[in-house]
Amino acid sequence: MSLEGAAVKAASTLPIIDIAPWIEGHDHKGRLSTAAAIHAACLEYGFFYLDITSYIDPSEPEELSRLAHQFFDLPQEEKEIISFNNQDYARGAPPTLHAVDDLPTSSDRIPEAEGKYYEGEG
Repeated sequence: MSLEGAAVKAASTLPIIDIAPWIEGHDHKGRLSTAAAIHAACLEYGFFYLDITSYIDPSEPEELSRLAHQFFDLPQEEKEIISFNNQDYARGAPPTLHAVDDLPTSSDRIPEAEGKYYEGEG
């Protein structure tokens, strides 16, 4: 099986966890069950899907997709305005090409310690 085929198979078998019992919090057993499901998914797969359909407008994912396409259709010069070379460590992971070069070094201040989040390869 190709790496792409394995990735598709893994994505189609990832657990989908309903977050409602955790957020609503009225039922202690429901919260424990949700936490246990997340824990088990992390141990077994490393990833999971959260079912948040009860908490978002159904059109929101479509709008997010439209905005993503709009951004990636921009000319490269416009996208580079918010490049990781100008980052503030408040946005997800850098592209793989820059992942190693952009990681904070031991002499850098660690963004997490400043209440910022950096997610990169390492």
